[in-house]
Amino acid sequence: FFAAKRAASIVRRAEEDATESAPAPPPPPPGESEEDVKGAQMTAIVTGVVSVVLAVGYLALVQVMDSREFLPPPPEAMGNGEWSSTKGL
Repeated sequence: FFAAKRAASIVRRAEEDATESAPAPPPPPPGESEEDVKGAQMTAIVTGVVSVVLAVGYLALVQVMDSREFLPPPPEAMGNGEWSSTKGL
């Protein structure tokens, strides 16, 4: 019982210390302004959205193609056993 109480107080104290001394975000590297970083972030977001849209579109297209009824080709496509294109040879 006492060990559990002590452990709880240690955890609570560690959480308080962590929230009080949270490190500040690092400054941008020299030569990069905040606008450059925001532009790069926006490019990454747009690229990610385009990627997800293409992936979902591809999956939808595959589902539509797989759900269609598969019909055999018509007999005239098979040539009915005649090779008319090679008869004159």
